[in-house]
Formats: sequence, structure tokens, C-alpha cells
Amino acid sequence: MSEQFKRIPQACHYIYFHIDDDKEINEVWNYLTQEYEKDTDGAVCTLEPTSESTISISLATGAESGAYLSCFQDVATIGILFYSEDTTLQGIDAKRNQLENLLSSQIGEATVLIVDKEEQLEVAKEKFSKFEFVESGLSLGKLYHFYDEDRGFYFCLPFEKDPLFDFLVEELPLFDVSFQTLDKKITYFQDQLQLMEQERVAADKFVSKLLYSGIGKKQTDVERIEVLEKEIDDLSQLYEKIANYTYMIRNSVLTVRNSLIILDECLATFCIERRLESEYIQMNKRFQNRLETEGNLLSNTLTGIKTAIDIVDTKVGLQRGKESLILQKQTQHLAEEGTSMQMATSMIEFVLVFFYSLESWEILSSHEVFALIPVVLKVGLIGSWAFMAVIATHFLAMTWRENWKLNKGVVISFAILIAILISIILITQYYGGVVAHAADTVNHH
Repeated sequence: MSEQFKRIPQACHYIYFHIDDDKEINEVWNYLTQEYEKDTDGAVCTLEPTSESTISISLATGAESGAYLSCFQDVATIGILFYSEDTTLQGIDAKRNQLENLLSSQIGEATVLIVDKEEQLEVAKEKFSKFEFVESGLSLGKLYHFYDEDRGFYFCLPFEKDPLFDFLVEELPLFDVSFQTLDKKITYFQDQLQLMEQERVAADKFVSKLLYSGIGKKQTDVERIEVLEKEIDDLSQLYEKIANYTYMIRNSVLTVRNSLIILDECLATFCIERRLESEYIQMNKRFQNRLETEGNLLSNTLTGIKTAIDIVDTKVGLQRGKESLILQKQTQHLAEEGTSMQMATSMIEFVLVFFYSLESWEILSSHEVFALIPVVLKVGLIGSWAFMAVIATHFLAMTWRENWKLNKGVVISFAILIAILISIILITQYYGGVVAHAADTVNHH
């Protein structure tokens, strides 16, 4: 950049934006620099994300004030530079308030005043007595820092002026925006951590209570399975919640760790006495350790929930197996009863067919002929007829169940029935002939 634009300011005010808010950034920048001379020979900030070690800067200057626009990674900084030695906080606020209508999405602000004497620092301490000052030894002087929720304040007592421009334009705003961003993240993470701790404790209690809730309760098998399935559903929802918290806290740890590394690197560029490191950074490293500890506890809770799901799922399986075994026994019992009923029905059918067929045979043949047929032959033929009738009925029912698909049992059983019927007819004719011949013999004598 041109040397004429590297005038040492007596005060600066930084306004930070996310680089994606390019419309607002350009509006603020154009409003600030409309009466300034712009450094056309130097580098131009293009509002594009830069690498970790690259800063792009645009400069503009006037008689009593100037401005610059810089980009580092995904943050854009608009700095207002005040050249007058009579610059006060009231004058800085008045200049900044001119931009009030244009500002809506800034992510932070900070003010730095250059002082020449220790006495001025004491006045500043009295004016901002409600804030705690943090003193850091610089390679170029002393730096006092305090910060409220919306704005950081710095008072710088330089030993020499030459390196002050780069410190005010590049090094200090980079540190401050990293500091403010981390501070906001820490505040957010603290609220989240408190919520996660409460949810984790509640989850542990829920799992413990759930695993012992069924002991001593009298329930039917169906009720028990319904309760267990409800428990699995509740545990699954809880697992999803705790898994989400675990993922969030791991990201929080990574964010805090990386932010602390950036802060430490920023401090290393201009600090000799590392009081900021020993106080602020160490404090947040302890918070990082809390996050890591809570992450481990959440992982343990997650494991416990998964174990509980497996246990309850095993209970469901055992309960269903028990229910299946009972159902199997009941089915077997019903099958045995069905077999007994079928045998009884078949026996009744056999007896009815036997006596009905025997009576029919006696009626269709004459009494003399039927009486002449040997009892063994009558019982054997009619018994075979009744037995085969029962068998044929069984196979005929199977055919009906199979949509009248003919099977060998039907054919064979009916063939045997026909053969028995033919045998009965032939035997009846034979003994009828015997009776007729005896009658002719009597008549002849």
C-alpha cells in the first residue's frame, strides 16, 4: 500500500461483519469513503474468503479521519481511523452513530485509543471502573483491554510509533474479532452445556428407573410385551436426543480448541507478557476441558441407553418366545383333541354304516338266504364295507378341500368298495340258489 495512506491514527473503531453480508459491507464502506481519497495503487479487498495467513486490505483517507476494509478468512472488518490527537470517545461514538441506519448484521465492534502517558490510562480505568482491565506487554508498548457484551475497548501506550500502523490495522482487530467471536460462542456453549448436563442426568435416571420398573408387577404376557415395546420406543427417542447432544458437544470442543489456537497465535505476534494467555485463554481451556468431560459422560450415557435397548429387546424376544411356546402347546393340544374327535367320529360312522349296511343286506335278500350265509362271512364283508366307506369319505373330503382334485386314495377306496359290493351280490346270489335248490328238492319229495 502507498506510504501516504499509512498515517498513524490516534484512535480506531472496528466494525466486524461476516463476509457473506457483502451488500451491507459495501453500503457502509461507500458511505464512509465518499469524501476520502482511496488508495488505488495498493491492494483491494474483494470480500472473498482468504487463506488462514492472508489479509486483503483497501485503504481510504481524509484530513482528520480515514477508513480501511480488510478480509481475513470469513470475516470482514471496516475500520474508522482518527488522526487528530484530540480524538475522544465521544467523537468516535458520534462518527460511528452516523452509520447507525446502515448497520444491522455486524457481529461485533471495538474501539482503541492511543495514549501518551500513564496518567491517561488511570483516567480511563476510572471512567470504565466497572470493567476489569487486562494488561499485556507488547513489543511496541502496553495494551489495556476490557470488554462488555457489545463492544471491546483498548487503550494502547506505545513505546514507538513505527510499527503501530500494522498493529492497529491488522494484528489487533484480528485478535479482537477472534476474542469477541469466541466469547459469544463460549456464552452460547455454557447455556448448551447446562442443558446437556440436565438432560444427561435425567436420561441416566430414566434408564435406571426403566430397567427396574417391571420388577414385582403382575401383568399378562400381552400387557408385558406392550409395555416393553413402549420402553424400546422411549429409549430410541432418548438415544436420538443424546446422540445429537454428543455430536453438538464434540463440535463445540473443536470450535473452542481452534478458536483458542487462533487467539494464541494472534497474541504471539504482538505480546511479550502473556497475561491474556494466563487469564482468559487458560480460563477457556478449562471450559474446553469441561466440554470434553461432558462429552465423555454423554458417550457413556449413550452406551447405557444402547445397552438398555438391547436388554429390553431381549426381554421382548424372550416374552414372545414364551408366548410362542404356550401357543404351540395349545395348538398341539387342540390338534390332539381334533385327532381324538376325528377318531371318535370315524368310529361312530363305522358303526352306523356297519349296522345300516347289515340291515339293508338282510332286507334286500330274503330272510332264508341271509340266515344261510355264514356269520363270519357277513361280518367280514360288512365290516370291510363300513371300514372302506369311512376311508373313502376321508379321501373324498380331501378332494373337496383341493377343489375336487382327484387323488389315488379316492380311486382305490371306491374301487375296493365296488369290489366288496360285487362280492356281497355274488354271495347273495349263490346262497339264494342254495335256498331255491333246497326248496325244489322238498317240493319234489
